[in-house]
Amino acid sequence: MDSALMICVKCQRRLGRVIRRSFSVHNHSLLQRNYYQVLGVKRAATPSEIKAAYIDLSKKLHPDASLSRLHQGEQQDQHNSFVELNQAYAVLSKSLSRREYDFSLSNPGTQTVGVRVRRAAHATADDPYGAQQGEHDWYRDLGSFHQGTQNAGSWDSYYGIKGVRRVKSVYVVYGCILFLVVGAMVHFIIFKQSSDYVISRLDEKDRRIATIYNEAKARARQNGNKKQIELLRARQEEFNLKRKDDQR
Repeated sequence: MDSALMICVKCQRRLGRVIRRSFSVHNHSLLQRNYYQVLGVKRAATPSEIKAAYIDLSKKLHPDASLSRLHQGEQQDQHNSFVELNQAYAVLSKSLSRREYDFSLSNPGTQTVGVRVRRAAHATADDPYGAQQGEHDWYRDLGSFHQGTQNAGSWDSYYGIKGVRRVKSVYVVYGCILFLVVGAMVHFIIFKQSSDYVISRLDEKDRRIATIYNEAKARARQNGNKKQIELLRARQEEFNLKRKDDQR
């Protein structure tokens, strides 16, 4: 009876090792998946779909969810899957990093960013799941990816428009400065033209008023004060008659 029990125990141990080995092989195959496959979404998935898939999987893969039911090896594998899930969401949840990652998937010859699981050596007390280390590695690889693709001249659709290549930042700065200078010059020219037009109109009005004043002054000298008063009275009477006719 004791020998039979011992054999059963040995069988259970061997079976457990086989299961753990199979799980490890399956987990290793996960490393070959891309981030969309890790989250279980399509490449055309919307940000809301990616977020929903991340929340659902994080509840299932969180180490605290099944910590007591798994062996140490299985806990490590689940930990790696959880870190991989966080890496996938960190990349696909941001439009810029997702666009770079999509480009790396479409151009495997220039791909320097891979789906990698950070081992327990990356975990610290402040970052128990190694997520920060994974994010730092991602941005470091992203910088290498930028450098490699720029040297290869393969940024022909960087802005989402086919045939439009990526413009260096220094050229963008120079373009902004040139735009500001040209804009300031155009505004100055428009203001100067408008100011000159208003001044010319005022000068013309002043000339007409001065002409009328000089003519009135000349007539006053020619007719004398008495004659001028009679003319003013006649004009006033004429004005009053026209006013009465208009009222009728």
